[in-house]
Amino acid sequence: MKLHDFGLWFNSLHDNRWTTSIPSGVFDIYYDGILVGQQDQDFRLIIYDNDYIIRVTQDFYLDESLSYRIDRPLVMDDFYIELNPYNLPS
Repeated sequence: MKLHDFGLWFNSLHDNRWTTSIPSGVFDIYYDGILVGQQDQDFRLIIYDNDYIIRVTQDFYLDESLSYRIDRPLVMDDFYIELNPYNLPS
């Protein structure tokens, strides 16, 4: 990934490959160079509290570890990313 490439990127943790499309397996989700989430081996979507936040568009189950149970590979229609309203400067 180049420093001037912004937007939505995925990093496959299996082969450490950067891509703009959702990879298979375990991967990190970056937006504008900031790590915003991860899909793990159990198909859970883990959301990190940063300047941007992932919002899910489906009615996924939020489990006790505060991650969403997707139970299948994530697709682009499952989420969107927006500025985190709790991390905005005052």
